[in-house]
Amino acid sequence: MNHLTILLLAMLTPLSLAQGTHIEVGNLNGTRYADQFPSVQAALNALPVSGGEVRVSAGTYAGPRSIPNNNTRIVCSAWLACTFTYTSNVTFGSASSDLNNLDIDGIIFDFSGTAAGVTLSGVTSSHFRMQLQNTTGTALTLLGTTVANVTGNTFDWIKISTAGIGMVLNGDANLTGCGGTQVADGGAVYYNYFKVVEMESISGAYGMQFTSGDDSNSFGFVQIQMGAGNTTGNAIIFGSRCPSSYGDVVFEHFSTITVDALQGGYVGPFLQMNHSEGIIDNYVCGVNCVGGATTWGFNTKAAVAGNVNWQIGWLAGNPYSQPSPLLQTNGILNTGQFFQYPLLRATASANHTAAGAKFVNSEWNGSAAQNSSWTLVPTLAASGVPLFENFNLTNSGSVTRNLNFIIQYPIRLGLQNASSFNTFFVANPAAPSQGVTVTGPPSTGTLSTGAICGTVAANGACSNTIGNGSHSIAGIAALSDGTSTITGISPAFTSTSSYYCITNDITNSANPSKGVPASARAITFTGTGTDQIQFICVGN
Repeated sequence: MNHLTILLLAMLTPLSLAQGTHIEVGNLNGTRYADQFPSVQAALNALPVSGGEVRVSAGTYAGPRSIPNNNTRIVCSAWLACTFTYTSNVTFGSASSDLNNLDIDGIIFDFSGTAAGVTLSGVTSSHFRMQLQNTTGTALTLLGTTVANVTGNTFDWIKISTAGIGMVLNGDANLTGCGGTQVADGGAVYYNYFKVVEMESISGAYGMQFTSGDDSNSFGFVQIQMGAGNTTGNAIIFGSRCPSSYGDVVFEHFSTITVDALQGGYVGPFLQMNHSEGIIDNYVCGVNCVGGATTWGFNTKAAVAGNVNWQIGWLAGNPYSQPSPLLQTNGILNTGQFFQYPLLRATASANHTAAGAKFVNSEWNGSAAQNSSWTLVPTLAASGVPLFENFNLTNSGSVTRNLNFIIQYPIRLGLQNASSFNTFFVANPAAPSQGVTVTGPPSTGTLSTGAICGTVAANGACSNTIGNGSHSIAGIAALSDGTSTITGISPAFTSTSSYYCITNDITNSANPSKGVPASARAITFTGTGTDQIQFICVGN
């Protein structure tokens, strides 16, 4: 057989594959190419039970209704170039078991203006980078069931555009009811990490909603924009299911929250804190945020009970911004410079109540809790210039022992604006007739509230010059040969002309006497023999 014959036989012989080898268009090991299948769902269904990857070419597709297997990745060939469309709600996961290790990357979920949205039920240990848009309902729900948590997921990037409600964290199945106990090993939405969450044009009640059974979730950057026409929606509500009782909305942590409202006249509040606790490192209240009630609101019953515990580390982007911490809490220390609360902006027709501070102390007296509530509230003038007329320190509660308000040294008690200062007093409101006892260590110093008349002409008026360091001394000078000079006055007067002395001979009142400043620290008294001269000297 010649070489040509051998070549022809080789070309005409069918290729022999190894036993068990199968080649199918669209399949490559654990990868399925969606454009080689009738639908994305068909490509997912074709994955092995162990999971795999579905690669989607740029384009618009009917969205899949389920993800059958763990360890499944759905990735678009180009960032946000693949759109899955829906007109009804879709749930990934199961009410009866966990769905683990998903990865959805670069996909847009479009709900075509319907009330549809995506629910992740019992999904754990998964990664998401996706956009959800065009829904009048809830774009994204994280749903815990009685046997399946939503936990350990990382949302690297979530954008929600044009939605009724942006995102709901719903761990209701984790509780037997408001104020009830937790269900073991099921129902919670916890230990999830949201790196970037962007929401725009939110038209409904909430941008982000924490119902109950949500704890220990962490957020990096969160930006929420309330849409046109939305004047009353909350950017975030914490504890919507159980506003005034325990609902396990705890240990939530945000690095940065920035909120805006497109609609002028927004009244909010942006943040609604019910029975809940957490930390916001940086809070930026931006467009159409005018402070006060638009910034945040509290459930009154929960707040009075001490169950609204939030530490907000930075307040910026509004008319009351200061680079200082703000705290609304009854159990967390504020290590910053100030307690700060944004007031309502005054208008030509209205001033507003000044913010104060309230401290609640609770102590067990052996048989019952004994509470004491201290409130420091300045009162603002009703109109005119913003004078703080009073600063009231009030105690109420069941305290039965003495109440002590202690100012420790070193301290200066300053009374400013002396020209319009009226009264400085200490009173006992429980028993006014008894008064109070004020004690303190020996001290030196001056009180700058005295007035000096100077030399007044006959029938003239006092000049009422406010003394700088006005003080007085008093005593009895014993004369020797009709004279005595007292020295060592401290603190010293300013000069011999800055103070005046009044004397009285208490040995014989008929004898004349006088006291004349010899220097800023000395006074010379004259009179009769060895008489005793009573004196008081006042000046500055």
